[in-house]
Amino acid sequence: MPLISRACPVPHAPRPRILIADDHSVVCEGLRMVLRPAHTVVGMVHDGREVGRAVTELTPDLVLLDLSLPGLNGIEVARELQKAELPVKTLILTMHSDTIFAIEALAAGAAGFMLKQASGKELTQAIAAVLAGGTYVDPVIARKIDAGETEGSATHGGDLLLTTRQREVLRLLALGRSTGAIAKELDISTKAVEFHRSRIKRALGVSTTAAIVGVAISHGLAEL
Repeated sequence: MPLISRACPVPHAPRPRILIADDHSVVCEGLRMVLRPAHTVVGMVHDGREVGRAVTELTPDLVLLDLSLPGLNGIEVARELQKAELPVKTLILTMHSDTIFAIEALAAGAAGFMLKQASGKELTQAIAAVLAGGTYVDPVIARKIDAGETEGSATHGGDLLLTTRQREVLRLLALGRSTGAIAKELDISTKAVEFHRSRIKRALGVSTTAAIVGVAISHGLAEL
């Protein structure tokens, strides 16, 4: 009896499981439509404080994190997930192209940093790279970093360590400038100013802008 050769079915690789964290419902729905053909969107959350619980309950392979989430921002969420040693990758997705955000995000444990103006194809490529164990940085950000356009050169002021950009924001805060005025003078977004102010508070160990100015003057960080 002749042997009959039958092809064995090749098992399909499991679809990557994605959790979307963004405070804009329209953005979440748009991302779900882009990801649907090749991924399984297991859930959507709108507050940074909800991400850890959602990761535990829904066991995604990757979290798409908006940088400007309420409650906890994307960088803080990435840091918390890393501390918890949860088996999940994080990819920051944001409209903010400041290099300091990308540097902070990767330092906090995020595996990737991508701009929202990227195409759907670029997003799926970034997800694939991160899930394969790599690190993905948006080409726009990567070019800035390669060109030396970073804001992460640390300088000492007294016994405190602040980035160059943080020192600039600190000086303007000490001069009484508003968030909008600082953003305009430094040619950055108001969100970037708010982010730098929160990092300054953490570095100085204070909780109010008034306290920032007081500590800054006492340490000689603000030349009035």
